[in-house]
Amino acid sequence: MVSRRSIPKIYSYHRPLLSDVLPFEVPPTFSNSGFFDFLTRYNVRLEKEQGRLHVVWESSSDTLDATISVLFKTCRKHAAGYQLQSGEANSIANPFQRQIVRNGKTIHKRYWKLSSQAMQTRPFGFDIAHKEREFRRLSVIHPRNQIAVADFYDRHSAQILYFAGLSDISIRHPSAVATTVKYSDRLYAERRSKVPDSIVQNSKEYENLGSFFSYKHYSNIFKFFEHYKYHNAEKKFDVLLRLDVAKCFDSIYTHSLPWSTLGTSSAKDFLGPSKGTFGGRFDALLQGMNQNETNGIVIGPEFSRIFAEIILQKVDANFLRVMREKHGYAHREDFHAFRYVDDYFVFCSSSVDLQHIERELGVALKEMKLSTNSAKSEIVQKPIITDLTIAKNRVRHVFNECIEVLEADVEDPNNPDETVRKYTPRVRSNNLIVGFKSVLKETGVEYKNILNYSFAALERNTEVIFTRYEQTPEQLRDERKLVLALLALLEFAFFAYAADPRVNISIRLARLVSSIADKMNSVAMSRDSKHQVLKYIFDNVSRQLRKSSSKYRPNVEVMYMILALRKLGREYLISEEALASYFGLERDAESGKFFGTAKIDYFATTVGLCYATGKSRYAGLRAALEENIVQRIQARAAYVHNDAEPLMAYLDLSCCPYVSARTKFRLARIFGHSVSDFRSIKAASPFWFTDWRGFDLSIALDKKRTREVY
Repeated sequence: MVSRRSIPKIYSYHRPLLSDVLPFEVPPTFSNSGFFDFLTRYNVRLEKEQGRLHVVWESSSDTLDATISVLFKTCRKHAAGYQLQSGEANSIANPFQRQIVRNGKTIHKRYWKLSSQAMQTRPFGFDIAHKEREFRRLSVIHPRNQIAVADFYDRHSAQILYFAGLSDISIRHPSAVATTVKYSDRLYAERRSKVPDSIVQNSKEYENLGSFFSYKHYSNIFKFFEHYKYHNAEKKFDVLLRLDVAKCFDSIYTHSLPWSTLGTSSAKDFLGPSKGTFGGRFDALLQGMNQNETNGIVIGPEFSRIFAEIILQKVDANFLRVMREKHGYAHREDFHAFRYVDDYFVFCSSSVDLQHIERELGVALKEMKLSTNSAKSEIVQKPIITDLTIAKNRVRHVFNECIEVLEADVEDPNNPDETVRKYTPRVRSNNLIVGFKSVLKETGVEYKNILNYSFAALERNTEVIFTRYEQTPEQLRDERKLVLALLALLEFAFFAYAADPRVNISIRLARLVSSIADKMNSVAMSRDSKHQVLKYIFDNVSRQLRKSSSKYRPNVEVMYMILALRKLGREYLISEEALASYFGLERDAESGKFFGTAKIDYFATTVGLCYATGKSRYAGLRAALEENIVQRIQARAAYVHNDAEPLMAYLDLSCCPYVSARTKFRLARIFGHSVSDFRSIKAASPFWFTDWRGFDLSIALDKKRTREVY
């Protein structure tokens, strides 16, 4: 049972950092938890002071100055008594302090002017599998730009809701600021209580946020396909035209946002004044976080989808207007259009010329420098049902036939005069695999389109099997049958995963493995039975790792699988040689040391260190990861203050108990920090983006349940 709580006002400003600024697909070790706690503890915000942007925080001393400076690229701090030279007034400034009274208490607020270029940064990009032989680049924006997004939400949430709610077509758009959050279910609470926190953090209970806004009408496109609105449209109209915006986020021209809110002519004719409007500020925000790029926006975070939504709302309005004025087609009468993010579904009567729809929508998109993807356009005649819907229904039947929990009333071993219910699981893995493949062959649906649904069904069935097992009296439990059922479920899971190992399915598989490992402990399975299952998991994950890992580019899918193996316990630790190979490291024949490439990025480094921890068996791997990240950051030494990856790596590694002091001080020197500066940064927060001591895979994966891929 999931409980809900109101969001405390003290967290409202910083809330987007936990829900709207990170891609769903980041490794489970990575989050904004430590960063969020730091910001809320000192109430760090952005404010305008005398026309210039300042970072403001609450502290009675200068102990945080070094940390604030590296996070926000403040104007340089000069020595006491320094005399400003001619022309330096706008480039050099010290923080200043004021006192305010809040609830009868004196609060010390410090202000520090930001550099004029502070918000022009480079995001950290990482690739995930998207299509066959094609990757999609997702982005984690710079921490200071994350604060800028939170500040923008705080100032402009009303305008976002207004401009994202104008379309009569959109079926996924922000409709209100969420006032409650999912707190935790029973399983999450149980797991959370087992993890000792390094410090008391009151904000932790609010880390399980879904999103800053609540959304209309569908959180997932498949819910639309099964909803009465879809069925009603099918009853009323004869044909469905499906259209897709070609490379929507890659193609967006950021200046088209003010065009959509002000009108194209007004925005172009009054370019200067338009920069101070809602649209102009949103445009500048998206540009700044992406190296001032105007063609394309960062992909992954929720705020990018909101940016695109506002632009497409204008496209929707123009499309409907032209269809009415030019062709005399009335929306909801002659045709009914729906748009889910960048996918259009247009139901039409037989009197409507489909070429008019495709052409006019293309023209409306072109006005915003977008276009339709002709290769993805599809015309569906009645009965209007997608192959995917057919496949999902058939897969559901296959699962129901092949995954069972048999029930029987038997004599109560404690009371012969009474009967009790005995549950016995039975899973026919061969029938399950053959039936699943038959569905794909008959419907023509690809693995990638059905796996998310299939793994969700696997998780539900696994939960039911364990629940029924626990409900059976201990003397009647058949542990052997439970083991056989789990092995059969896992056989299907690894078969399906091997067909298309993408990130969202890696998350599903890791969650299944993590859940089984936890549940086997909770039902007190015997050691031999547990190891039968754990050994099967280890062998299959290891096989998949050898198949998927690349020495040229350690991918996020591999990282999830590596962390899943960590759940199996000490007896199933990966050898150093194998672990190094999964991260693209090779051993030098002469020195015996591991060496890597510049492709071993921040994520690979932190995940590798999380797995290796301080174990002596991984000393060589740790040394190689440390050297590689130092060299990677050194190569960007001139840009480290504006690059997201070097900054996050520096902050994370400064707190990492497994990294050598030598490596930490080498990184500090790259950032121009003295020993005292480094120590103050290290002391500012127990962790930043990687919780080195408190990380638990089960909890991390449970949090993702509230942020499924849209």
